[in-house]
Amino acid sequence: MIKIAVILFPGTNCEEETIRMLKDCGMEGELFRWNRNYEELRKFDGYVIAGGFSYEDRGRSGLVASFDPIMNVIREEANKGKVVLGICNGAQILVETGLVPGFDDQKLSMCLAWNKRIKDGEVYGDWVSKWTYMKMDIPRGRCAFNDFDENVILRVPIAHGEGRFVSNEKDLLERLIENEQTAFRYCDEEGNFIDEYPVNPNGAMYNLSAVCNEEGNVMAMMPHPERTLKALDSKYMNHIFQSMKGWIGAHERNPSTSSGLRERKKMKYSLAEMPEVQASLLVSLIITDNEEWTLDQTVKSLGFDDVNLKKRVWWGIETDNDDVEAVVNKIVETGELANLNKEKVETIIEDSKLQDSRLQNSRLQNSGEAFLVQQMDDMKSMMKTEYFQSHYPELKIKNIHRGILWTLEGADGDKAKEIVDKFVLHNPHSMTVAKFS
Repeated sequence: MIKIAVILFPGTNCEEETIRMLKDCGMEGELFRWNRNYEELRKFDGYVIAGGFSYEDRGRSGLVASFDPIMNVIREEANKGKVVLGICNGAQILVETGLVPGFDDQKLSMCLAWNKRIKDGEVYGDWVSKWTYMKMDIPRGRCAFNDFDENVILRVPIAHGEGRFVSNEKDLLERLIENEQTAFRYCDEEGNFIDEYPVNPNGAMYNLSAVCNEEGNVMAMMPHPERTLKALDSKYMNHIFQSMKGWIGAHERNPSTSSGLRERKKMKYSLAEMPEVQASLLVSLIITDNEEWTLDQTVKSLGFDDVNLKKRVWWGIETDNDDVEAVVNKIVETGELANLNKEKVETIIEDSKLQDSRLQNSRLQNSGEAFLVQQMDDMKSMMKTEYFQSHYPELKIKNIHRGILWTLEGADGDKAKEIVDKFVLHNPHSMTVAKFS
């Protein structure tokens, strides 16, 4: 019997549903935990990286798991021709490793960014959990997961915050279409591709719900094929797993020419400019920040043992109000940008005489360089801007900006640039990074 490893990272869910679906489709699924001997992975015929929140989505979804050594073995086996399916968080992991779309020596070519849900000018937020529809966009049998009638419209559940396929490489989408890698696309109940919410539930380019690699044996998909009890209903998702089974039975593996080691230095990007704001709020947790700790450990695992990462949430305030300090005090008082029961707020206001004892003026005295990472399409910023404009018009808010400020203590110059080049702090397909000053 075909044997599939279902990869379990800390924070993974839906692993039992995945095993059930594999069984329903005539395969054997086995949980494979992240702390197991990686070499044992090689005995399996294929792999499913299940959904959930690996490592609590710290940094960004799929980031930390993509650096886990287990992914190097999966990469090697995928390069031999074995089948790999990444579902939701698994899709995010595959994209972060570069296995999907697999271009140019599997460099980081795209991102699963925060959802962008806007219709008729109204912002619906980022997280989405709903049923939707999709159908294949490539010829039948082009990849390991689409060997069924091309006209079948699949009803499929989704649940994610970061599920929007995007890339800032201008020719990448054209390349995906030309190579027939746009495996599945969101559509309406009749199969029409409409690039608008809610048919396109997360704002993905080209309505993409799933993308495969060039060879067709690896696919990253955001919908959850395992989250239905109706596995034998033709509208639902057993097609995906049945196709996977057929592909494994029909294809011989090719010898690998890859070492499986990943290199993320081939991207080209430029530092962005800092937004022009009248005031900045730097918000940090009073208790331990788990995301800060995890990314600090990830950077150390890459050979930067003497560097310490410090994280703060940055809020930039654009206002037409002349009394900037009064605006800052009122914003903090609302509790919308910081919870003073568990967070500390520092401010940056030029020539400030701020007297509020809850706030501290900051001049970033940390040793090392600091970088501000921002989402290119930030729904949180848009929602906060709308909130303050509608609830507190007297503040005359023009824009609220949000980002994550990372201070690299013990790193400056070339070392700081080298860390940024590892793309731990940002994915350049959905985020900008600016030198903070």
